[in-house]
Amino acid sequence: MGYWTKNEGFSDNGFEKNTARRRQDLKGTKLNTCLVITQKNSLYHLIDKRDKHIDSISKVNYVLVEHLKDIINATFNYSVQQTWGYKNKKSEWSGMIGELTRNEADIGGTALFFTIDRINIIDYIAMATPTRSKFVFRQPKLSYVSNVYTLPFDYHVWLCTIFLVIIVGIFLYITVKWEWQKSKHDKMEDTSYPDLRDSISDVAVLSFGALCQQGAAAIPVCVSGRITTIIMFISLMFLYTSYSANIVALLQSSSNSIKTLEDLLHSRLQIGVDDTVFNRFYFPNATEATRRAIYLQGLPTG
Repeated sequence: MGYWTKNEGFSDNGFEKNTARRRQDLKGTKLNTCLVITQKNSLYHLIDKRDKHIDSISKVNYVLVEHLKDIINATFNYSVQQTWGYKNKKSEWSGMIGELTRNEADIGGTALFFTIDRINIIDYIAMATPTRSKFVFRQPKLSYVSNVYTLPFDYHVWLCTIFLVIIVGIFLYITVKWEWQKSKHDKMEDTSYPDLRDSISDVAVLSFGALCQQGAAAIPVCVSGRITTIIMFISLMFLYTSYSANIVALLQSSSNSIKTLEDLLHSRLQIGVDDTVFNRFYFPNATEATRRAIYLQGLPTG
């Protein structure tokens, strides 16, 4: 141990010598090492990278332990357990932790999770490999998690569209009403009476037909009424074109709405968990609300 400067280089003056260096050569001392192997076939494929998804934690740590053996010049006597170690009804530890507590093993050759009940009985070192349980899934189709028919437009666009239809419908009703009032006082024989009646139902049907791009069976006769009608049809035509284009794009899109465990819990996806020893232990004993709900939701009913 020491310090380094640009001018003087390395210096250990004033520092205590690192006594751990004398442990770098154990001169072939035999150390009992416990490995956790859940599948017996994994014993034959610890270093050949075959079936990497099976006992992956054990295989990675076995390679690291072999490097450690070479660094400290020791001899490792391996033993194999099927579990990391959990308390039974008699408060006795099973698996690898059981061997460590009974002094049958000097070191554990497989990484294990850090839990409160293990702190007082074993010593942990720095994490050798990042290990955690994760859910892996393809991003679902957007139509699978959301109603795509409401997504093309923003909330404010939908409101503006509704107000547009209502306002234009009101102006159209006023125009048609005026046409019928005018036709009653017109005594000329060649007067063309409007085909569109001055009723709210007729105007509502015309507005709905324009919204659905279906046209209209009757339109106003006067210029003001026709201008109002064509403004409605042109406006709704552009909205309908934009809506249809967005629908086509959204149907081909995937959703990135699932980002947390809570999102996954409330989605329509079916969840599966790898059948491992630690999953069988940690899921039933989970106390966090979302993790507990995921476990309870997967339990068979009846």
